[in-house]
Amino acid sequence: MEDNRIIECIERAHYILSNLMAVKPGEEVLIAIDPQTDMRMANAMAAAALMCGAEYNVSMMPIRGKDKATIFPNPGAGNGGL
Repeated sequence: MEDNRIIECIERAHYILSNLMAVKPGEEVLIAIDPQTDMRMANAMAAAALMCGAEYNVSMMPIRGKDKATIFPNPGAGNGGL
């Protein structure tokens, strides 16, 4: 992502937070990232949170390998179709 595209990123981030997630003034937004996250997008999300009047927190979590990934069970397999 080129640095001059940050404005486009902020516009998209603002659309996500204000229209899709309906963030309101005074709310808190958690931006969860990992070490491979492009910080420009994290910063764009933070700027968008401020534009919505919300507070934000950027939290970095470690990268989980496939062996530590959350695996959701197939709801119809082997449990009576529940």
